[in-house]
Order: sequence, then structure tokens, then C-alpha cells
Amino acid sequence: MYRYGGDGFIILCFDYTAEEVNELAEELAEDFKRPWKLQAGEVYCGTSTGITCYPRDAATTSDLLHLADLQMYEA
Repeated sequence: MYRYGGDGFIILCFDYTAEEVNELAEELAEDFKRPWKLQAGEVYCGTSTGITCYPRDAATTSDLLHLADLQMYEA
């Protein structure tokens, strides 16, 4: 997992099925629905997810990132 820029993060999953990646995305979204407890009170965050799989969706890194970005904005 690494920060791609701004508020975007990328998680590379090796040897995962598409179903396992979708389950991971759902778990992360559920985790982010819980409040973050700070001294000033609780803060809520939302998530938008774009998932692509190599080589099913694209053959290059730039194409995979572009497709994931489009999905994220749709979400």
C-alpha cells in the first residue's frame, strides 16, 4: 500500500482472486465508516474505490491506474 497523491492510495494485491480483492475493498470501506476519535470529537471519513486487475482489465500500469481512477470517481 502506498500514497499515490493527494488523498489517493494504491494497494497492490499479488496472488489474490478478484473476489478476494473485492472483499478487501468492502472491509476497508466498513472500517472507514467508523468514527475516528480525536480530542476535539469524532470525525467521519468516506471512501471511493476503483479496482482493476492485471491483465484482465489492462496491460500497462498507466492504463490500470486510469481505469481505477475512473471507477473511483464513479463511486
